[in-house]
Amino acid sequence: MNIDEIKKDKTLVITPEGRLDQVAAQSFQQKVINSIEKGESSILIDFSKINYISSAGLRTLLIIAKRQKDSDGLFAICSLTDSVNQVFKASGFDTIVDVYPDQKSALDKLI
Repeated sequence: MNIDEIKKDKTLVITPEGRLDQVAAQSFQQKVINSIEKGESSILIDFSKINYISSAGLRTLLIIAKRQKDSDGLFAICSLTDSVNQVFKASGFDTIVDVYPDQKSALDKLI
């Protein structure tokens, strides 16, 4: 899995690419947790390049969201592809974490 990072104002925008499944979930989780441990207080995960998410990927996002909340930080997800959006809605995940249609609307809320 390729993961791009860019800082936009005070928010770290993380854009993973490919599949967030059992194979990729652990390394993705560790990368984001490392950012939290380094003091990133605002994290946005841009899902525009993710075409599949498994239950392991959802679990990873829950762990990340909880860790960021425990650190009194901000966390959101944006730009879900249609297939990932269907999984989020079917699992109720879209009611657990903040999900925005695009980066701009998410960044407006996180800042």
